[in-house]
This record gives sequence, C-alpha cells and structure tokens, in this order.
Amino acid sequence: MSGASPELEQGIDALKAVDGIQDVVVITRSGMFLAGNVPKPAHMETFVAMFAILLGSAETATSELKGELEEIIVNLEDSTVVVVSAGPKALVVAHVDKSAEIKSLVDDITVFSTTVEGNM
Repeated sequence: MSGASPELEQGIDALKAVDGIQDVVVITRSGMFLAGNVPKPAHMETFVAMFAILLGSAETATSELKGELEEIIVNLEDSTVVVVSAGPKALVVAHVDKSAEIKSLVDDITVFSTTVEGNM
C-alpha cells in the first residue's frame, strides 16, 4: 500500500473484502496517490490523475444545478468504476464487478470516504 494511516489501510482492506469490489485507491484532489491499489494493468500515475480530473470536472459541470455531487459511476464493458468525494482534499475510487449491486457498494464506499476525510 503506502505510508497511509492504519485506519485508512484497514478501511481499504475491509472494502476489498466486500463481495464485488476488486480494487480501491485513495487519491488527492490534485491527482496524487495516497493509498490502495489501482486496477491492473492501469498505469498508476495516469489512473489517479485522470480520476481526480474526472471528479473535479463533474463537480464543475454540475455546480449550476445547486446539488452536491454524490458519486460518479463509470460503466465499462466488464466492470464499473465508482468515484466518491472524500471531502475537500481527497477522493476514493473503487473498481467493482459489473454484476455487483452498485447501490450497496456505493453506500460502503461512501462510509469509507468519511474515514478518509477524517484522516486528511
């Protein structure tokens, strides 16, 4: 993993133990890796930078709608990527099975994002 706090490492391990979650990574909003694992064979620096940009872009694009962005769901052919804000400094990205119950996993990821926010 990294030099992340034990609480973050335990949270990542707990999420990865949830059926359907393949990989979890915690990223700064500026696109720096903090903890976890990016999906193989993704290039870590590109993956974390692009998902930080994706979250920032989505927040900017939806800012005029006067609601707070809850999550971003990216559906791929064989899997799904869930992006959840973890406060003003970080985000959580989870790579999940296409067949997984997304709503339940989003709830789990969102709970973990509050742990991340508290550790920033």
